[in-house]
Parts: sequence; structure tokens; C-alpha cells
Amino acid sequence: MTFTQPRPIDERDVLMPFDCGVEDLNQWLAERSLRAHRRGSARTYVVLGDDGLLAGYLALAATGIGRQRGPFHRDMPDPVPAVLLARLAVATGAQGRGLGRALVEHAWRTCRAVSEQIGVRGLVVDATDENATRFYRSCDFVPIATGEPTLARILTG
Repeated sequence: MTFTQPRPIDERDVLMPFDCGVEDLNQWLAERSLRAHRRGSARTYVVLGDDGLLAGYLALAATGIGRQRGPFHRDMPDPVPAVLLARLAVATGAQGRGLGRALVEHAWRTCRAVSEQIGVRGLVVDATDENATRFYRSCDFVPIATGEPTLARILTG
């Protein structure tokens, strides 16, 4: 199976049926992704499989991390500005083919591009469980504080 490059969601996208195995992520896509994208509270990117069906998506938003929670310099603002990987899901039929990692890399490239225009220090994600934590750690994210589900991939410099 091959996949398209991530692109912004639009009204013509067929969002249902989509099943990633996590009802919360399925429901957010169907009920809130397009509205959040239009209103600017999150930017949703979709990927289609070669069958034309939605294979995965991610949503990015702005966030701030309390300076005391992360590996940040004392001279950073509080909160430290960052890009939030708010949602990431891969359809069950497309799982295990590297799409999740490709979506994370798209988010990372977007974060780096944003950092050229405005101040952000990295990409953050709230891991929902141990499997998610392992996945994001394999994508070069590190916990920002002991015992917290939030992980970050920090820009250098």
C-alpha cells in the first residue's frame, strides 16, 4: 500500500468510515477536525491510501509548556512556546506500514518550518498509554518530566 503526502483537510474529504481502533480519535476526526481546522484552533492533515480512503491523519496546534516542567534554559519565557501534536491516528488497515512514523516526521518538519517564522522550542505530545510512549520515544521524543505523559522533541540552537 502506498500513501499520499499529508495535506490539509477539506470539505470534500470522506471522513467516515475511519477506524484506527481508538473511538476518541475516530470521533474527533468525524465531528471536530474540520471545524477546528476552519476556526484555526488546530490544523488537520490527512493521508489517503492508494485505494482512495483516508489512511491516517494528524492535528497540530500551538501550546505552551511550563518552563519548570521541561529541559529548558532559565532564560526561556514561561510558558515555553511549542507546537502540539494534538492528534495522530492511522486506520487499522494501514497500521504497521510506517505511516505513523511518517506522520510524526511531517509534524516535525512543520514544527521546524514554523520555528523559522515564529518562536517555538519544539514539538510536544501527550502520550495516551505505554504503547504510545514507546512509539514516540522511538521517534526521538523524550519525557519532559519524570512521571508525566508529555514528551517533547526539542529544537536545538
